[in-house]
Amino acid sequence: MPTPRLPHLLLPVLLLASPACFLDYTEAIPCEAGDQCPSGWDCDLRSFQCIEGTFDPDLLPDDTPDAGLPSSDAGGGEDAPAGPCPGVGMIHLTDVPGTPAFCVDAYEASRPDATRAEPGLDTSASTSQSGVHPWNNADANGAQRACEGAGKRLCSLAEWRAACDNGAGTLYPYGNTFASGVCNNFGQIGAAGQFSGCTGPARTFDMSGNLAEIVQTPAGFGLVGGHYDDLTPEALACNVQPLDVTPAPTTGFRCCADPR
Repeated sequence: MPTPRLPHLLLPVLLLASPACFLDYTEAIPCEAGDQCPSGWDCDLRSFQCIEGTFDPDLLPDDTPDAGLPSSDAGGGEDAPAGPCPGVGMIHLTDVPGTPAFCVDAYEASRPDATRAEPGLDTSASTSQSGVHPWNNADANGAQRACEGAGKRLCSLAEWRAACDNGAGTLYPYGNTFASGVCNNFGQIGAAGQFSGCTGPARTFDMSGNLAEIVQTPAGFGLVGGHYDDLTPEALACNVQPLDVTPAPTTGFRCCADPR
């Protein structure tokens, strides 16, 4: 008896639903509009992948209408956004107890020429882009230069924690109870913003898991946030103590800036 063949449209849906294939973002269903997705699915404009249900455009970061759209604009110049932050893909955080207002990248840093599958080669400046391979194997001095090339700087530990816990002191971006799989700790790097639930009211993505991020601490550089190979809730918490910075496939960063 011949083996039944799945409809061609159902197969990518099943692949996307499988945890192993979900992490391999080259297997996801790419899109730029909802009509490119299967019936009952919509296009997530943060990750440019089809998601089950309807995408809510209000989930895009505040103050940056195009923050979910891939862009290589490093900030500054005629193409700089008109808001208080110096680059596209940044969030303006205000009213954080004990921390002056600041801007923070919505996504982990990526190179200007990054694609979904490749991290790119251009090290002139960092960008904050959804749906691309984040800048891993980073070192502290290189991360600092990349942020400066974008008219930004490395986040301080206090700023990073405020963006991670939304200024509310939660243990994780999404709340106080650890939930494995909400953020990327599945053992494989993911595209920036791929885990749409790995955020909170601040709308910064992947601050828990995916890549551990280099920050500036009072004692020098530190590494926070855990990464895709961390299995313990403590390593993935917003209040984790900084570790020594070691360039590795699990090491990345994001940038902050003072409002204009």
